Amino acid sequence: MSEPDPLELVRRLEAQLSPEALQALHMLRSLTDAGGLDLYLVGGAVRDLLLQRPNLDLDLAIEADVAPIAEALASATGGRAVLHARFGTSTISGPGFHLDLARTRRETYAHPGALPTVEPASIEDDLARRDFTINAMALQLSGPRLIDTSGGLNDLTAGLIRVLHEASFRDDPTRMLRAARYATRLGYSLEASTAVSLERDVESIERVSAARIRNELLRIFEEPKAVDALVFATKLSILTYVDVKLGAFDASNSSTGGGFGPSWRAALDGPPLAPLDEFNFCMLQHPSTDAEVRRISKRLALKGRIQDALSDFAGLLSEDGGWDKLAAMIDDPVAIVERLDRRRPSAVWATSVIGFWRGSNPCERYLTEWRHVKPLLRGDDLLALGVQPGVAVGDMLRALRNARLTGAATTREDEEALVRVLLQKTAP
Repeated sequence: MSEPDPLELVRRLEAQLSPEALQALHMLRSLTDAGGLDLYLVGGAVRDLLLQRPNLDLDLAIEADVAPIAEALASATGGRAVLHARFGTSTISGPGFHLDLARTRRETYAHPGALPTVEPASIEDDLARRDFTINAMALQLSGPRLIDTSGGLNDLTAGLIRVLHEASFRDDPTRMLRAARYATRLGYSLEASTAVSLERDVESIERVSAARIRNELLRIFEEPKAVDALVFATKLSILTYVDVKLGAFDASNSSTGGGFGPSWRAALDGPPLAPLDEFNFCMLQHPSTDAEVRRISKRLALKGRIQDALSDFAGLLSEDGGWDKLAAMIDDPVAIVERLDRRRPSAVWATSVIGFWRGSNPCERYLTEWRHVKPLLRGDDLLALGVQPGVAVGDMLRALRNARLTGAATTREDEEALVRVLLQKTAP
């Protein structure tokens, strides 16, 4: 990669911003200039500008307290500033823009996996605390100039993921999962000494809080190559030290080992059939019992709808008959709908992907077709036809849906005729 022109990098940045975001950035520049401060673009945004990859994140830093600048910007744009005093950061949001402004800082760690203790420092110190050299560059917007104190530009050219110091993974073991994410996203390799450090310190990820591990996994799930990143993390034993159940991922899901890894990739390449976070946690964890769901949910601080999806997935795999019973129902959409409507769609999607279906896939047909079948008549229509309020309305709607599933009713007139027949049968 040739030596970049900082002015060209600024032009690239401004060209990809919305008019509202560009105006907010210019206002921020005016505020920092008036205060005699340099404004820096930092982190992954600089990396992606150099690689000419799209990145709309505005991660900015100044060598001063952010509160007065953030509040002034929010006031000038009609936006809102949220301050995070512990880390000296602020998020400013307004119509059409969102940016993060941080005070440059250094970090120390009381023990592996702990959140850092921070104190104000120079831009050079701020860059030195970051995870990898390719993320440790800053673009000074006034000037402008590129600040690269750790050889990030060289590593971008060489395609290497390199930590900034040998204790990096001990200080923050979540960087191991980030290494897997960046390596697969960019098609890069771990630099030799970085790979040695990761192997040496991989056990330290056991001491990271459940919420931080969960959040790193969620970031991986957002990647186009999420499955490859998880395979990468498993080959380095990262997931094994997070949880032994997750460590089994490589044996059954690797790109060369058959299993359902290829099916998982194919599912993510298509339109989502349910919330992706729920689906990916089901695919990664593959729980088979409620006890396993509770254990892994505690390890990763999962609750609410994600834990419900895991429970439903375990139930679908373990309930009487499992896949064979579902497969036998393929010609009975009413039975399929009644069985699967009780489960979260993400659990059904995961079952669809890992099932060894012979012929048509009943879970796929449920997700793409049968669950969307609804009667044309509504509750008010039924009341007008003489159906009694209450439970009878729900029962009649269900009967109409079933008739549409089987083809016994295809028009509004068919449904009205069916209602009249059913009312005659129940008349005293």
